[in-house]
Amino acid sequence: MIPYYGSSQFLLEANKVISGHNNKQLKNVSSDQCKAACIAETTFMCKSFDYNVASKWCDLSTSDKHNVGLSAASGYEHWYRYPE
Repeated sequence: MIPYYGSSQFLLEANKVISGHNNKQLKNVSSDQCKAACIAETTFMCKSFDYNVASKWCDLSTSDKHNVGLSAASGYEHWYRYPE
């Protein structure tokens, strides 16, 4: 299934990241704020984000689990846009 990246719905992959594919980092935000930032991003098509639960850091990305592999990462959440 190929995702439609205009979706405002996200799916979660717990304890996973797409390390090395970050386009923008936000600090001291909630996962909901990170999700909203991904949807509102205008300088690139945000397809996913990695969220560090402890540090509250968020990494927005033009990639997602569909085009790069996921890596195990305890304490992280990988959120990707759900196909509509």
